[in-house]
Amino acid sequence: MDDSGAQLLAVRRGDIDIAFNLIPEQVTGLKDEATVRVESLDSLDFVYMALTQEPQFNKALAVKEARQAIGYAIDYDGIKNSLLGGAAIRPAHFLPIGVNGSTDAVARQIGFREDLSHAKELLAKAGFPDGFEFEMAYANAVVAGISYHLLAQKMQADLARVGIKAKLAPTDPVNLRTTYAGLKSQGAVITVWPPPAVENELWAAATVERVAKRVHWTPPDDLVKLVHDAAGEADLSKQAALWIEYQRRMVDQANEIVLFQPIYKIAVRNTVAKLPLTGAGWLIDLYAVTPA
Repeated sequence: MDDSGAQLLAVRRGDIDIAFNLIPEQVTGLKDEATVRVESLDSLDFVYMALTQEPQFNKALAVKEARQAIGYAIDYDGIKNSLLGGAAIRPAHFLPIGVNGSTDAVARQIGFREDLSHAKELLAKAGFPDGFEFEMAYANAVVAGISYHLLAQKMQADLARVGIKAKLAPTDPVNLRTTYAGLKSQGAVITVWPPPAVENELWAAATVERVAKRVHWTPPDDLVKLVHDAAGEADLSKQAALWIEYQRRMVDQANEIVLFQPIYKIAVRNTVAKLPLTGAGWLIDLYAVTPA
C-alpha cells in the first residue's frame, strides 16, 4: 500500500493495524485520534545517494571534485524540515548517529553541508565550471513517509542552482535493485540502507566491498585496513577515532552521500497493546506484539 492517504484511511477504519509511511501532516492529524496513536523511534536506517565513477557511464562523475560538488549543493535542512517535518537526523557517512564514532557533532564537523560557493569552486576544479548532467535513479516507492520521487525533485532543484542537471529516472524497485547490484547504474541511485544488526563493521565493510563495486571504485588497501582495524580495536575511544577517520575518508571520496537518517513516526491502532520496533525502524519484533 504505497499511497500514504490510503494507509491513513485504512488505519483509521481498522482495516490495518499499523501504518508505516504517513507524511508529517498526516501524523500531526492523528494527535487527537481516539483509536490510533503514534509510536516514534530514532531509526538506524538511512537514505543515501550512490554515485558511480565509471567514466564510460558519466565522465563528470568520474572526477572526485564533481561528486563532491553534488554533496555541497544539496539543501539537507530543507529535506529534513520541509519534506520530513523535522523527523530526521543526518550522519556524516555510513555509520548512523548513535553508534560508536558517529555523533551529530562529528557529522557537522566532517560531513557534507549546503555550501553553494564551495560547490561552484569544486565544479571549476573538476573542469566543469558550468555544471554537468547525470542520471538520478530511484524506486517508485515511499520511504520515511515521503516518495523517492518527491525527494529526487527536491534534489534536482537544489543541484540546478549550481548548474548541475539531474535527469530523473524513476523505476520499478526490483529493476532498480537489479541494475544497482549488477554494476550497471549509469549515474546516481537514491535508496535506503537498513541495518541487519547493530554493528559498525557491517556498514563500513559494505562501503569498501560490495557498494564500492557498484560504483566502480577500488578502495585503497589502507582504507580497507582502517575498517578492519577499527572493527578489531577493543578500546572504545581509540575505536571511535578510527571510525571518525574512516568517515572522513569516505566523505572525501564522495561515492555515497547520506541524505538523512529518519525518525520514524508509526501510526498504530490501540487494539495493539505494544509495538516493539527495532533499531532498524521498519522491523518489528512480531513475537512481542500482543492485542490490547
